[in-house]
Amino acid sequence: YTINDIVYSKDGLVFHAKSIIASESPAWEKDVFRFILDWISEDETISLNTSGTTGKRKQIKVQKEKCIRSAEITANRFGLHPGMSCLLCLSVDYIAGKMMVIRTLENHWNLLLTEPSSNPMSDIQDTIDFAAMVPYQLQTILESTPEKLNQINTLLVGGAPVSNQLVEKLQETSCRIYETFGMTETLTHFAVRAVNSPFRSDWFQSLPEVSLGVDQRNCLIASADWFPKFLVRTNDVVEFKAPDRFQWLGRYDNVINTGGVKIYPEQVERKLVSILDDIPFIIGSLPDKKFGQKVVLFIEGKGDEGLRYKEEVISVLEKIEQPKEIVIIEKFFRTSSGKINRKKSLTIGTNQ
Repeated sequence: YTINDIVYSKDGLVFHAKSIIASESPAWEKDVFRFILDWISEDETISLNTSGTTGKRKQIKVQKEKCIRSAEITANRFGLHPGMSCLLCLSVDYIAGKMMVIRTLENHWNLLLTEPSSNPMSDIQDTIDFAAMVPYQLQTILESTPEKLNQINTLLVGGAPVSNQLVEKLQETSCRIYETFGMTETLTHFAVRAVNSPFRSDWFQSLPEVSLGVDQRNCLIASADWFPKFLVRTNDVVEFKAPDRFQWLGRYDNVINTGGVKIYPEQVERKLVSILDDIPFIIGSLPDKKFGQKVVLFIEGKGDEGLRYKEEVISVLEKIEQPKEIVIIEKFFRTSSGKINRKKSLTIGTNQ
């Protein structure tokens, strides 16, 4: 095992991990080594907390051999070989961070540790072969140290949709960047799409050995023998281009039916990011006597903040997508990871 350029035997890594945990090291680093101890232990399973994407949040036990298979498939998909470097800049509290550790240990890469922060590349001087980040980290790097992206060869971005505006800013970097599609129940990504380079695409392509389909709601179904549960049903509405390629339209539970036309808030929000870049907002709905539901733009702020953007908002949207009302909410609810809690926030907005 190689961590921060130092090679360890299994016993040596156990000793080092226990030393870090017992030391005055920062909490994030202790968490990494606690998980490493868990992973290299004799237990055949590890415990994961699901995201709630496919149902209520719960803890599941997963066979380590399935995690290893997932790690192998990722390495093969991106052409990663033993001895390459992998940057861990995500919390191991979540599946994305855990799987980065597992991939590195099992594929014999060099695991480079840095504190999960808004700009994890700020102190990195070396070239990184492989890394994974959330869109907020990528956005911060672009705003403060864009040249740092060229130090990364392959970067996965997940945890939240990558906005169209962010995609456009990524076209000049030499780093190969892929948006991922997955969840805890699929051991992170089972599909990816290139967001820059000549291979840029609007369509996610599944990894090898993954089968895709849809249910009666047009929600994605995926299956693979390395998933903890062979078949995973989602609430993600998709459109297929080929058996292994799809475009994500939005969440089934968020869809707005206005006069019989289905509007996916996430698609509308992607168009508005370029206009409402610095203003927290979400697209939702309110009851409408004529159409059943009407599209509404909810903006975080006070007074008439955001109303001045009305004309610009209308100009980038198709007529059916245009909000019929703009509602100002003083403060959105947010999840533990900082994302807007759509359901709770819209409950406030519809009761104002």
